[in-house]
Amino acid sequence: MRNLQAALMNPDEGFYEVSSRRLSDELIAPLLSGLDSKVNSLIYSTDSNFADIPLGVLPFKNRFLVQRFSITRIPSLKLLKLADEPHLKNAMSGISCVDPEIPSARLVFQRETNRELKKLYGDKLNSLEGQACSASKLEQAIREAKTPSFLHVGAHGVFYSTESMSSGLLLAKGQKGELNRGEVWDARAIGAIDMSSIDLVTIASRGAALTDKSLRRDLFGLMRTLLFGGVNSVLAPIWGVHEVSTSKLLKSFYQHYREGLPIKDALQKAQLKLINSAQYSHPFYWSGLVLTEVPQ
Repeated sequence: MRNLQAALMNPDEGFYEVSSRRLSDELIAPLLSGLDSKVNSLIYSTDSNFADIPLGVLPFKNRFLVQRFSITRIPSLKLLKLADEPHLKNAMSGISCVDPEIPSARLVFQRETNRELKKLYGDKLNSLEGQACSASKLEQAIREAKTPSFLHVGAHGVFYSTESMSSGLLLAKGQKGELNRGEVWDARAIGAIDMSSIDLVTIASRGAALTDKSLRRDLFGLMRTLLFGGVNSVLAPIWGVHEVSTSKLLKSFYQHYREGLPIKDALQKAQLKLINSAQYSHPFYWSGLVLTEVPQ
């Protein structure tokens, strides 16, 4: 598994193909070979080392799985019986918190995504950009959300496997004109907020690893706090994402999401667009963001 993840993160080579084919032959082919052709969606629960691998990159019948299925991860197989319930209508308003202008951790490319969100949602978007992207202002925006909303965070994340509740997002700290060293908006602080007004959280940071492969069949820390705090869906990276391709993927994703497509289908269409491009077809560019949901 470790070798496969390393190969997936190397966009200059196709080393992932042999390992992913072997894994698919052992794990996927026996399960899907007799599947009805009308089935177009897969739901899975992460387990041990498999938490590091996005399921959609595995090949099946000479295509990536994501080219055949929309794919959703759930925190536990105990929730599988709920997975056929229809998803709530997509949020028609949102909150964005991008590029908190921390000198050592800028995410300037996220401002492009924020511009796209402004075009799509207009005055229905509460935009927190630069030093306005702070924990206090973000918490206030969440508390003031009156209708189901989405939350897009374009800031670096930190993850601690031995102290999971300290995992979080690096946001702005300090007044205008002061040196902005940033502060971690951690799982403890997030857990104290009513997140039931937030339907979707997208974390578009580099290297925000949100699972621990030593804990079988479960998620913890920041991911657990979001999902069990009332958020229905979380779209987040399992490795450091590529800035330009992630911007393109998210632009396409939010366009489809705004049109009313279910989140899993909006993500699939955005991924297919990159797969079919000349420059970003390698899995490194399109598979790092993984959708995890608690079915409603």
